[in-house]
Amino acid sequence: MKKRIGKYFIVTALLFVGAVVWVVLSPGMRVSSVFISGNDRVSREEIAEIMPFSTGDHMLFIPMRVTKELLKSDPRIAWADIRRKPKGLVEVSIGEEYPSLLLSADRIWGLTESGMVLPFYESYEIPNLIVLSCAGLDDAIAPYKRIDSGSIEDGIEFYKTIRDVSPRFLDRISEIHIKEDDEIIAILTGDGLKVEFGNNDPKQRLMRLASVLDHLGMDRADVSSIDLRYSDQAIVQRIRESGEKALGELCRKYTSG
Repeated sequence: MKKRIGKYFIVTALLFVGAVVWVVLSPGMRVSSVFISGNDRVSREEIAEIMPFSTGDHMLFIPMRVTKELLKSDPRIAWADIRRKPKGLVEVSIGEEYPSLLLSADRIWGLTESGMVLPFYESYEIPNLIVLSCAGLDDAIAPYKRIDSGSIEDGIEFYKTIRDVSPRFLDRISEIHIKEDDEIIAILTGDGLKVEFGNNDPKQRLMRLASVLDHLGMDRADVSSIDLRYSDQAIVQRIRESGEKALGELCRKYTSG
């Protein structure tokens, strides 16, 4: 009985050692190729330079967690994932930082929802996004750094409110402007209609704006602004032609029911 157990142990040990030797020496356990996806502005060469392994290294010795952290240390990369595949293939997936808004300052920058500034090096790189502008923006702006500004945070939160309440309405806004008193003004696309939101309860005011625009329909060619700063009404200011002068005329109030 003891001899059988001994033989079984020896066979098992030999099989284990053989498996280890095969894993260590098998060509299929060596990195033969690296497939990179999700990169746009970050080149394949830059990613390869960041990663702490290369072709020919053993698959089991790839530091997975360290590789992810190294990739995410590049400010252009928001997240990274790495997977080992059969026949020595390593798949590396990344997600780059992309702007949700454009920031108008000393130049046009990209702005993420976390407040990180992204540079554009060519005009054709600038996407068609809502522009955020702030009165008295004196903060130093540097690429891939977060702007510590209350006005910027207010603008981003207002953008998020629109996205959450009525995402389709984002296409109807060309600019969000934060005044010195932190009141918010939105400029609509097409006719440049100015909408004053104030600085309280943007969700309720967005719903009121939708109602006012629906009521106006196509009859807004002579409308210059909509004032939503009051808690129970919207004031529409129209333009009246008088000779060669355009005079603002307060002509209608929309009260909430």
